[in-house]
Amino acid sequence: MTDSAAPQSNIRHLITSWLVERVPHGDWQWFQAALGEIGRSDRALFTTFSMLPRRFGKQDLQLTAADLEAAQTLRPGWNPQNWSIDQLGRSLLLLSMPQDDAARVAHWFEQLYQTSGIRELVALHQTLPLLAHPERYRFWAEEGVRSHMTGVFEAIALNNPYPSEEFDEAAWNDLILKAIFIGAKLHPIVGLQRRANSQLARMLVDYMAERQAAGRSISPELWPLVEPFLGSISSDRGKTVEIYRSQLPRGADVGPVVSSP
Repeated sequence: MTDSAAPQSNIRHLITSWLVERVPHGDWQWFQAALGEIGRSDRALFTTFSMLPRRFGKQDLQLTAADLEAAQTLRPGWNPQNWSIDQLGRSLLLLSMPQDDAARVAHWFEQLYQTSGIRELVALHQTLPLLAHPERYRFWAEEGVRSHMTGVFEAIALNNPYPSEEFDEAAWNDLILKAIFIGAKLHPIVGLQRRANSQLARMLVDYMAERQAAGRSISPELWPLVEPFLGSISSDRGKTVEIYRSQLPRGADVGPVVSSP
C-alpha cells in the first residue's frame, strides 16, 4: 500500500501545460473561472465536471514520448497515453479540489461517482492514483472492477497503478480473474507479476482445467502468474499445468512442472 500522496502540485502543472496547448483560449478562461469557485460551491464542481466535454472536446490527447516520460517521473505507473482531453480536464478539476479536508474531498468524489455516466466514471477511475489519501477511494475502485461497463473496468484495471498499490490480495485476484473472463489483455495491468500470489495461481489452474475440458484456448499470459508457484500446485492439478505448458507458443520461458501433494 502507498503511504504518500502523489506530488499533486507538479502533476497539476504538467496537466495544465498539456491542456493549454489543446483547449481554445475562451474555454480555458471559462475553466479557470470555474476553478476559482471550486471549494466555495458544490454546484460549481458538479456543473463544471458535467460541461467539460462540451467545452474541451473529446479528442485524444496524443501525448508525445516526452510527455509520457514526464508523467512517469512525477507519478510512477501513471500512463495517460489513451486519455482524451475532457478526461484530462476532469482529472485537473478533481486535483484542484481543496485538499486540506480529506473527508470533504472524498464526499465530493462519492457524489460525483453516484451521478456519473460511463465517460465520467472512466475519468474518476483514471484519476484515482493521482489523488491524495488514495485509501479513501478503494471502495469505488473495487466498484469499477465489478462494473459491467468494459470502459469503466479498463479505466481502473489497465495502465493504472492504483489497484496494485491499494488492493488487498482478494480484491487484486478478483481484478485479474475479471480481466481474463472478459478477454482483456493482462500486460497493461500495472504490477501484474509483482502482485502474483499462490492463491491466484491455484484459481488460474482451476480456470485452465475448465478451459481444457471445454476444448478452449488459454492465453499464454497466464504462465508468469502460475510458474512461480508450481511447488504449491497439488498433484491433481499438475496434469492441467503440464497440458497448458505444452501448448504455450514456442520460445516461451517455461520450466519443469513441480507438483506437491
